[in-house]
Amino acid sequence: MTIPRFLGRRRLMGATMALAAARAIPARAAAPITGVPPAGHLLFHVFRNDSQIGTHHLTFHTAGNALTVTIDVEFKVGLGPITFFRYSMHTTEHWQDGQLVAATSQANNDGKPESMTAKRQGDALAVQGTKSGHYTAPPGAILATHWNRAELNGPMINPENGELMTFTIADKGTGPIQAAGQTIQAAQYALTGPATINLWYSEHSIWSALKAAATDNSMIDYRLA
Repeated sequence: MTIPRFLGRRRLMGATMALAAARAIPARAAAPITGVPPAGHLLFHVFRNDSQIGTHHLTFHTAGNALTVTIDVEFKVGLGPITFFRYSMHTTEHWQDGQLVAATSQANNDGKPESMTAKRQGDALAVQGTKSGHYTAPPGAILATHWNRAELNGPMINPENGELMTFTIADKGTGPIQAAGQTIQAAQYALTGPATINLWYSEHSIWSALKAAATDNSMIDYRLA
């Protein structure tokens, strides 16, 4: 999921930020993509224990049956003028006719460079990552960047480093949440496995919120601006 994570000394949770579900989906014909906001962008303010540490910004550009999604993440954890931790990630996804056809991502995890590339070959993606090495992802695998709720249906690829992650997903039902200054109804999904994450999607399948538990027991909270 695209969510950086605190590991050992102050690494931020997740990644970011995208998990094979308990159920994997077979290869299938291309389908319309859900989750693209009408405004063409999503901006989250990211908090750790109620203190803002950065932003997570997604932009969407459509041209016919093609979709390009650009994601920029910037986190900084510190105390006054002292910085304890910095994290940044830039990811680009290319979709065609409802399928993810290519993606690239570069991250700086507190001075440690990470990267991932993916390119469609037939029904699957060929992935190369700094953690994963080279492999062919299972059919249906997409990046764990969270904006596309279809990621919950099958394997997910960590956009930070290419790792293929397996999560168990529980549907927690629909209820009211605060998003972009208003109360909306959103479906909640609880993910457990390499990390503990809760994702919310509006009735139009727009990613609307995220909460994740960090290994230092702090809480990462994405609030839609």
